[in-house]
Amino acid sequence: MHAGFTKIWIRKPGSKRLFLAIPMNAKWKEAFGKVQQCLQEGRVIGNVRTNWTPPENMHITVRFIGVIDEQCIPGLIPVLSDAAGKTDAFILTRMNLEFATPGEPKMIWAKFSDSTGFQSTVSRFTKSIARYLHESCNGMTIHNGHDVIPHVTLARMKGETRTGTTLTSDVVTPLALNVRTLVLYASETLPTGSRYTKLASFRLRSRREK
Repeated sequence: MHAGFTKIWIRKPGSKRLFLAIPMNAKWKEAFGKVQQCLQEGRVIGNVRTNWTPPENMHITVRFIGVIDEQCIPGLIPVLSDAAGKTDAFILTRMNLEFATPGEPKMIWAKFSDSTGFQSTVSRFTKSIARYLHESCNGMTIHNGHDVIPHVTLARMKGETRTGTTLTSDVVTPLALNVRTLVLYASETLPTGSRYTKLASFRLRSRREK
């Protein structure tokens, strides 16, 4: 390895639902927890039933991979490691809060400013994953036809929210998120919510390693 209200997905035995993501460090998790508390105390969502994302589940999705056979995972990990060794670390900045998705469930996002570093990372890993799945995992394909928005989902709501509400918080967050590592997660939907299990982590290339 290089030093380098939930939709239900039906999973057949011997398979896992996978996604690749940027993990949140402790400072960002703490800040987002305070943001959630601030939004709750301000009752910006009224009485709408809301599921708040627990700190351990906070992440920025790079690529949803899908439900794949467990036997495909050992071969996928070196593919991701190789892609990480060719991908530069980058920075995400200027986080803003916003209501996302007009349909159900509605969400509250902590949305970062997009960057060429983020989108080039998404593109490289999408191509590497798609090639591997097609060639080595029963011709499986993944959807890669659109840009991914760098965001952390802080809450999911079901019901009418206040129209025209501007989401603000007095919580001071870190100035930037330094992205040096990606993590491969397996996701399970449980009665208590989603559970994410870390399968592997991959360090991105630093400037010194070029």
